[in-house]
Amino acid sequence: TGTLVRQWGTAGGADGQFRVPRGLAIDTAGHVYVVDQLNNRVQKFDRDGTYLGQWGTRGAGDGQFSDDFYGIAVDRDGNVYVTDSGNDCDATEPDDRTGYPDAEGSRGCWLDRHFARR
Repeated sequence: TGTLVRQWGTAGGADGQFRVPRGLAIDTAGHVYVVDQLNNRVQKFDRDGTYLGQWGTRGAGDGQFSDDFYGIAVDRDGNVYVTDSGNDCDATEPDDRTGYPDAEGSRGCWLDRHFARR
């Protein structure tokens, strides 16, 4: 069995609250990114659980998420990648001009270079 080291958050839709937290990623600086599925957003925390910000709304446009997104990863440069199967998303390479994935059917995938930077 494991030992609980730290926990934070309560149920709800305010900053630092969650409605079905589904995915988690940690960048090289120790920032924690949590997929807050039913609030249709990604929240960012420091390693101690202090709320730092969020992005996302419900929808199918750039930076919007369905109620069925959960995949999240952070690369070594601090770029955050989110997959959203509810928006017919495929994990693809981002288009160099837009920063968004350029494959057909990928409109729900979103890469946020600005927010994720350390």
